[in-house]
Parts: sequence; C-alpha cells; structure tokens
Amino acid sequence: ALELKFDVLKKLTYAGIMSYDEIDGDDLPFYVLNELGGSRSLRGYRHGRFYGAYRLSSVNELRWHAFDFDRFGFNTKWEIAAFLDYGMVADDRSDFAAHRLRVAGGVGIRTHFAKDVLTRIDVGFGEEGMRVYVDFGYPF
Repeated sequence: ALELKFDVLKKLTYAGIMSYDEIDGDDLPFYVLNELGGSRSLRGYRHGRFYGAYRLSSVNELRWHAFDFDRFGFNTKWEIAAFLDYGMVADDRSDFAAHRLRVAGGVGIRTHFAKDVLTRIDVGFGEEGMRVYVDFGYPF
C-alpha cells in the first residue's frame, strides 16, 4: 500500500492510500476474499458490496480543520472532509478493466475527542445511491 498525507494549506490536509491485494487459492469462500464497499472503502456502496480474489483501491480525502470547541474542560477538534474513493475487484488479474472501476464520493464530519478518539459520519454517493456511515477512526 502507498499512503500519503501532507498539508495543502494551514488548515487543509490531503490524505490518501492506494493498495493492491490478491488472495491465492481455488474455490475460496466469499468471506476470505478481498472486498470493497463500506465505511473504509468505496463509501457510496454497502459494506462488502464487491468481492474478488484481486483488489485495486484508493481512498482519498481533503480534511479541513474547521474549529476547536473548548468549554468546561471539554475539548474537541472538528473537521470537515471531502472524499473520493475508487476501486475494483476481480476473480482473475486479467479481468481488471477500466469499465469495472467503481467510484464513490461524498463528505464527512469528524470530531476528535481527547487525544486518541475520533468519531466520524460520512455520507457517500455511488452508482447505487447514497450511504451514511458512522464509525470510529479514519478510514485508513
């Protein structure tokens, strides 16, 4: 996997990851195959929407540090993120083709509680409609 993170401006950060995965074997059950879709990849699709032995995927975010909230000793950092996810799965490496590439985009709100707790709400849009995900931590 190739992961990048850098500041574009003072309060604007780009974060992204691109990965390729493959699983070898014959007649593998679906639950050991690579998947796409859900709160951590291809967020415009339901969890596990696409399965295959081979996966190419990328998750990209622009994160804007909107404001800090500090009242009564309770401190949170709020971010707004725009994201673009894309990827494909295949049962054979030769099945990778541009027309099989799926894309999802959307926006999210993130809150950092204390130092190590991040909650997020992401609203993703794909060819099959809209999905809303509530999760902990960044998608990657």
